Amino acid sequence: MTINFSHCVFITFLVFFSLLLPPEAFAISTATLTGRVTDSIGGVLVDAEVLATNLDINAAFPAKTNKLGLYRLPLLPSGNYRVIVRKYGFRTIVKPGLHLRVQDVIALNFSMRPGAATSSITEEGGIPLLQAETSMQSMIISQSTLNELPSLTRNPYDFVTLDSGVTPVNADRLAGFALNGQRPESGSFLLDGSDNNEPYNSGPGQIVPLEAVQEYRLVTHNFPAEFGRNSGFIANVLTKSGTNEWHGGFFYFLRNSRLAANTFENKARGIDKPIFSRQQFWRSGNAWRGRHRIFCRYFKQ
Repeated sequence: MTINFSHCVFITFLVFFSLLLPPEAFAISTATLTGRVTDSIGGVLVDAEVLATNLDINAAFPAKTNKLGLYRLPLLPSGNYRVIVRKYGFRTIVKPGLHLRVQDVIALNFSMRPGAATSSITEEGGIPLLQAETSMQSMIISQSTLNELPSLTRNPYDFVTLDSGVTPVNADRLAGFALNGQRPESGSFLLDGSDNNEPYNSGPGQIVPLEAVQEYRLVTHNFPAEFGRNSGFIANVLTKSGTNEWHGGFFYFLRNSRLAANTFENKARGIDKPIFSRQQFWRSGNAWRGRHRIFCRYFKQ
């Protein structure tokens, strides 16, 4: 097999460039957890240990508070978390049931009581989580929304129209969308935080099946600094990934003109119904050997 020298140079450059990128460059498809740890009278606690564990993939993300009692956990994959706060001379705090979504910036503060570190306090409820660290206006389109609402094209980006002020430009060409009267070129489509724009029709480039989407965030105003290029909206789709438990799926989707009726206008004009056929195959699953796990997907249209 012949290896092209220019291809090797190009791949080496991409790897080297990715290592130079700051962590914020990868924050588009992850979440951030931040907050302050204090004692019972409001004094800040320095070097308190904060451990956030993703229960879906059993991954732990540690941090410590600084001299102001602040902690910050960036680059957290979306999912269900349990947060544990420890400090010598204080009772351990356990916060279960924390769900982080793509591009969340959640402020979560803790107040610790004096006591033995072996004893713990479980916070089941608490105040609603607020995104006090960002001013962007957005909405989350969850997996349940994608599964329960009908979709003619089975294109997850079509759910952009759930937001007020969004209008499809040209459905026949799978073109983009206009937000609040702006041009369709003002919108941007992302796939796992990467650019997914089709410059010809101002729509999405790669269309992923609905079953491959975990959720996505639609940002409409006050874009954070990591976003550029656009002033209309940002549709960031996050695809599913593997977990610690066995799961998978299979489906076959068929839409054929033989099973559909003709339109009222075509019948009135004596026009035959158009021929249309769409077939989609999808299967997914994970496999593992010991602690090494593999998640794979297959899609055909």
